[in-house]
Amino acid sequence: MATYHVDIERDESGAWIAIVAGVPGAHTYGRSLRQVRQRVREALSLWVDDDDTSDLQFEVHLPRGARAAVRRASSARSATTKAAITSAAATNEAATFLVHDCKANAVLLKAPARPWRMEISVSPTFVPHEVDPTRSDTRHLGGVLDAGFQPLFGSTG
Repeated sequence: MATYHVDIERDESGAWIAIVAGVPGAHTYGRSLRQVRQRVREALSLWVDDDDTSDLQFEVHLPRGARAAVRRASSARSATTKAAITSAAATNEAATFLVHDCKANAVLLKAPARPWRMEISVSPTFVPHEVDPTRSDTRHLGGVLDAGFQPLFGSTG
C-alpha cells in the first residue's frame, strides 16, 4: 500500500489548496479543510491507480495569524484545565471538612430522594491589604463556607 504526503495551505482568497507531494499535477482545492481532504482522493485518482487503497498523510500549514490564535487557544485551554483541577481539589477539601465537621458535631445530612448536586462557596473574611505586618506577626485568616443541596432536575419544592 502506497503512502502519499499531502500539503495543505490557505491561499489569499481563503480557499484551502492541497498538493500531493511526489505526484506532479495531483492537486485540488476546497472552501473548508473537510472539503479539500475529501477531494484529494479524487484528484489523486487521475494520476495513480492505487488511490482508493493508499494511505494519505495530511500536513496543514496554517497562516501565521492562525498559528498564533491556535497557540493562544491551546494555552487558554491548558490554563482552564489547571484551574478546573485546582477548583475540584478545593471543593473536595471543603466537602471533606464539612463531612468531618458534621460527624464531629453529630449532624446528619440526609441524602435527597432524587439526584442532587452540592453547591459549596468559600468567601474570605479578610482582604490582604488590610493585614499590617508591622503591628503583629500573627495573621488571622478566615473564611465563610456555605454549602447547600440542589436538585439536578425539577424544582426544590
